[in-house]
Amino acid sequence: MQLRLKNMAQVRLFAVVVTACALTGVHLMQLVIYPPDLWRQILVTSTVITISMAMPIAYFVGLQMAAVERLTAQLEHAVNHDALTATCSRLRFYEEVGKARNWPLMLIATDI
Repeated sequence: MQLRLKNMAQVRLFAVVVTACALTGVHLMQLVIYPPDLWRQILVTSTVITISMAMPIAYFVGLQMAAVERLTAQLEHAVNHDALTATCSRLRFYEEVGKARNWPLMLIATDI
């Protein structure tokens, strides 16, 4: 399974979800480790620290994931299309012909 972030809204949502998961994990660990009265005292401080650490890191990672997705799309387009004519490349043509094997049609491809 791959997570593909395509736009800034998805990057922001990714950062919020990762931060919420980090915050939940921190509070659950503190709830197990610390006594309840101490946990209540450090709740606000630990929340602020966790959010201030996790949100920028998650946002930066999300930006990098979106950049990788954008560059992957550009590379796939470059591989599948001819730069001069903007038509499908030979590789893409053969892939499409390979998918249509059950058609009652014969095609002879020649190249100079």
